[in-house]
Amino acid sequence: MPQDENLPRNLFLSSRQIQIMKLRQEGYSTEGIAKEIGTTRQNVSILEKRGHRNLEKAIRTLNAVRELKLSHEVHIEGNIHVLDAVKEIIDRADKMNIRLNDNLIGLMTRLKMAVEGDLKNGIIQKAMNILIFQDGSVQFT
Repeated sequence: MPQDENLPRNLFLSSRQIQIMKLRQEGYSTEGIAKEIGTTRQNVSILEKRGHRNLEKAIRTLNAVRELKLSHEVHIEGNIHVLDAVKEIIDRADKMNIRLNDNLIGLMTRLKMAVEGDLKNGIIQKAMNILIFQDGSVQFT
């Protein structure tokens, strides 16, 4: 299974851990994953355990950011046009006096990438949350 080049860098998970989790989600056994990626069952178990620990750490970090109000959360309902969703992000940032790092086109591009499988004819199919940070960065969750 080739590594996913579309994933951002510097994640809490290594590309190998993501690869293992994807295979597990597809129903592979530990032995099957080991054969697929050319390693031992023991190594698969270690990488998978560390991956889940890193996921828990990432989730706790996001929860702390929300609780400490280090970001502003924008909830986007499903069945909304991507342009309307971006307008909501920009409006919220304006209300909070935050200058965003991305312009309209940049936000649309990043949002489309974030909802890739849930975007049909420019309409975001599922609800999602977006975090806006004081430094102007935006995180799609």
